[in-house]
Formats: sequence, structure tokens, C-alpha cells
Amino acid sequence: MKKFVIGFVPAAAAVALSGCGGGGSTGEVIAKFNGEAITKDQYLKQLETMDTILVTLENGQQVQARPTQSLSTQALSKMVERNVVLEAAKNANVLPSQEEVDREKTLRTEINPQFQDQLRAAGYSGEDIDLALKVDLALYKLTVKGQKEKTLEDAQKYVKDNPAQFRQPETATLRWIVVNDPAVRAQVDKMLVNATFGAAAARYSIVPTAKTDNGAFNSGGQPVPRPVPITAALGEELLPQVKKIKEGGTGDWFRFQNNWAKVKVEAKTPAVQITPKPAQLEMIRRDLSRQDARGANDIQDLLLQTLLKAEVNVMPAYLKKNWETLVAALKSRTMGLGDSPTESGPPPEKPKEE
Repeated sequence: MKKFVIGFVPAAAAVALSGCGGGGSTGEVIAKFNGEAITKDQYLKQLETMDTILVTLENGQQVQARPTQSLSTQALSKMVERNVVLEAAKNANVLPSQEEVDREKTLRTEINPQFQDQLRAAGYSGEDIDLALKVDLALYKLTVKGQKEKTLEDAQKYVKDNPAQFRQPETATLRWIVVNDPAVRAQVDKMLVNATFGAAAARYSIVPTAKTDNGAFNSGGQPVPRPVPITAALGEELLPQVKKIKEGGTGDWFRFQNNWAKVKVEAKTPAVQITPKPAQLEMIRRDLSRQDARGANDIQDLLLQTLLKAEVNVMPAYLKKNWETLVAALKSRTMGLGDSPTESGPPPEKPKEE
């Protein structure tokens, strides 16, 4: 079975807002530096041409990385992607109505009460949120079209039969200091006698964000660390350290990726069993329905064919060249494509039959 891997692949069961919001190009002033204006045009161009971006790895570590494609090409692909999904849904007579979008908005808010507030704080308008939900619903309806969907009772049974999947692991909130010179360890330890761990991290740590977040691990750009699950995702070097350090404690120096690291665990929370809310059960029901529909509807090929039949006119020369290269690659790989799941992650296992 071959997988369809291109510059853009729709993700199911997730509000893919990339490319939404922001509005068009404008000379609007968004900031001033010593009285000199920084316009929205300049800001958008900077976004388009960034060759490195700050990313958070699965273990919570933040690093600078180079995008596989330019951000301008990725953004254009995402915007065309939305149109492709909606066009395919329209052709299949499963285009979501505004009433369905409103219900979905309520559902997502029941799962996360700050759902809309968080998106609006990030700059998204009500129309942006509606569009993202409409695309997400359209993709789901295309996936299960013509198939018998699972029920909420099926979802409840799945939860009962798979308790481990609904157990929130133990978490830790921590700060860390990473140095590349063994001699610096003594300087850090000396400073820690009378200074906070965060102050020492800001002064000595080689982690790029340490000076602004005081060594906060998984900070998300804030000075306060966010809890991370104590799982294998932390990595074989960091996991055993976090496991053995008690809440409020500071560990010894240990080797970390050819450097030396020290960790302070500020807080820990025990593992807990989660009872899904009704809205979460609905999302589980959809995941189970997607799994059952897998192979019945070749969504990736449907979206590919919809794209190749569409008339897409890209105006700016720097975007036009990249787009034409992408489409040419798609056409050359059209033959031999098999069905493949479009979800952003693996769906849950099929519930065991009684």
C-alpha cells in the first residue's frame, strides 16, 4: 500500500487553522521601533521568507529548525487544501451546513471551554474558526460517506475495553540547565547556593530560550514551564532523571546529547484515569467510524483528483514557480496511489467484538 505524501495533506479530527486569519496585504502599522514603523506588509514578508523557525520537539525541547518547504509555499498549500476539501465535499453532496458548523463549535467548546477564546487571542476571527470547522467536518463526512457509522454506545464500550488509552500519565513541571563545558558545572553549582535555578539557567544554559524563560522546560515561549508527561517521549537521557527526582528537588549533572544537564523538578502530578465527557465520546465515535471506513473511501486519491481537475492560478512569480513544481510532482505520482489514512495520527484500535 503506497502512501500519498505531498506538501499538504489534510488532517482529520483537528482544527487545521494554518493559513487562516491575518487578512490581506496592507500598509497598516503593527509596531514601532524608536518611532520607525513596522508595517503589516513587512511583517508578512518576514513570515514568508523565514529560513529557520523555533519548534518544540516531542520531549518538550525547543530547537531552531529549517522548514522542508518555504513558509510561503506551505501557507499557500494549506489555503488551497481547504478549498480542495470543500470542493470535494460539495461534489459529493456532503458539504456541512452552517447549522452543523455551529453545533461543532459548541462541541469543541464543551471539550475545551477556552477553545474560541484561545483562537481569537491568536488573531483568528469568527469566520476563520467557522471555516476551519467546516473543512474538518467536510473531511470527516467524505471519509465515512456510504459507511455505517459507530454509535456513542460503541465509543463507551471502547473506553471500557481500553482503559490504558484513557489514563493520563504522571506529569512533571521542570527547569533545566544545559552546558557544553564541563568546567562550567562548578560555576553553576556555586551560583545555585545563593541564587534561583532560573537565574542560573538564564546566565549559563546554552538552551536558546533560557535567557528569556529562565530554563523553563516546555515553556511555549513563556517564563513558566508547562507540565510534561513522564513517558518515553522525554528521551532515554532525560526520562530516568525526571523519574527519580522528587517534587521540589534538583538532580545531579548528567550527560545529555554530548553536553551536561541539570534538572530541577518544581512539581509532579500523579497519573489519573480519565472519564471522557459526552463531547469527547463523540470524538471517539468519529475516530472509530474513520477506522471502519478506512479502505472503503480513498480520500487521498479523491482530494488529489479534485485538485488536479481544479483551475488554480497563482499570481506572484516566487509562489507560482513553487506551486507548479509541486503540482508537476503530484501528477507524476498519481498512478499507483493506494488508499491511505488521512488522519493526523493513528486512530484507536477497533473495539473487540463480544
